[in-house]
Amino acid sequence: MEAAQLLKLTRRVTNCFILIAAFLVSTGCVNFVRIDGPYEGKVIDAETGKPIEGAVVFGEWSKAHPGAGGASHTYYDSHEVLTDGKGEFSIPGLGLLVLTMIEEMDVIIFKAGYEQVTPNPWSGLKNVWPKDKVIWQGDKATFRLKRLSMKERRKRHVSFPSCAVEHRGKMRNLIRESNIEMREMGMPANMLLPEE
Repeated sequence: MEAAQLLKLTRRVTNCFILIAAFLVSTGCVNFVRIDGPYEGKVIDAETGKPIEGAVVFGEWSKAHPGAGGASHTYYDSHEVLTDGKGEFSIPGLGLLVLTMIEEMDVIIFKAGYEQVTPNPWSGLKNVWPKDKVIWQGDKATFRLKRLSMKERRKRHVSFPSCAVEHRGKMRNLIRESNIEMREMGMPANMLLPEE
């Protein structure tokens, strides 16, 4: 194959790749390039402003699969941490992602006796949650959790991530904290998910 023909073929392949990538990016199915994480913040008591130590911060990533009726999602990975004595946490994220269908991290925050931050995309918390519940300083969030009465605790449902059954080994702290909540309410500790 001559150099001119090889160059022409290379250009065609490159152009096809660019067109396919542009189509996928424009439909929202693929992120061209993005940096995922770190996800950092602090969890405090809404009334006292004191840090909440030992709150579970659970992050879950899913992968989008485009289809005729819209995208479906499957579990990709998850990570959980506990807040430290200052109420602070950090989840490293997945780093540099190129031409990926991996969605932004959904976050859950839970501590027995407090309201829960239910599964939400991290950046969605900037728009969805009331401004007095999540305070943003750049990309760092301070979550102000309200302490609940026993009556409020009994009325609520603790939300678990979509991977709850298949990947419970990656959410041991969330299960443990949920079981503490159940015991404090006088219910069987393993009602939601058994600890292994």
